[in-house]
Amino acid sequence: SHLVRFAGSAFSATLVKELRLIARDPALIAQVLLRVLYMVPLAFILLRQASQGHSFALPGTAAALSLVASQVSGSLAWITISAEDAPDLLSCAPTPTRTIRQAKIAAAILPVAVLLSPILLPLLFLAPLIALAATLGCAASMVMASLLNIWWQRPGKRSEMRRARSSSWFVTLAEVFLGLLIAAATALLAAGYYGWAVIPAVLALAATLMLRRSDAQIAQALRTAT
Repeated sequence: SHLVRFAGSAFSATLVKELRLIARDPALIAQVLLRVLYMVPLAFILLRQASQGHSFALPGTAAALSLVASQVSGSLAWITISAEDAPDLLSCAPTPTRTIRQAKIAAAILPVAVLLSPILLPLLFLAPLIALAATLGCAASMVMASLLNIWWQRPGKRSEMRRARSSSWFVTLAEVFLGLLIAAATALLAAGYYGWAVIPAVLALAATLMLRRSDAQIAQALRTAT
């Protein structure tokens, strides 16, 4: 029980620390929020079509929303994971590495989930199936982008985010490819083609698992990078 309480407190402390670091950098927030602006027209189209009963374009809009969610969470994941200001101190900390990583993933996903909630909650009452598909698609894409940034870390400085995102081209391409598969599954699920939706969903899951790297491989890659 003591270990569980310690892990829980360490998770909370790391999560709060990462959220505070993000919130204290207005320029960084502005850079990330540029991508969030894409959610505004998507939300307007999605809710308007759902309220008017127009279902023909809803699946595509839900898919686009999952793509935007993966891009924003991927940017925040790079900030919290690869742009760590004191990686040496974290490696020596008594907190398990898994707990630290989970907190960093939560710090990348939580702000995006908060931004999505004003869109998805009203949609739940207007078009439940579309809301379910969009929620599953956004959740899957956010987790995928965060995991890729853990498995394929590339250390950098937070200030580099203001010029351009510094994750590797491989991670960027993988995020786009997997994001498109998840978006396709989201669109098919929202359109009611449940059987067809399984195909891109399974492909996305299989491709994500193929890209997984062990803790030893991650540590070796980080040593090589530094």
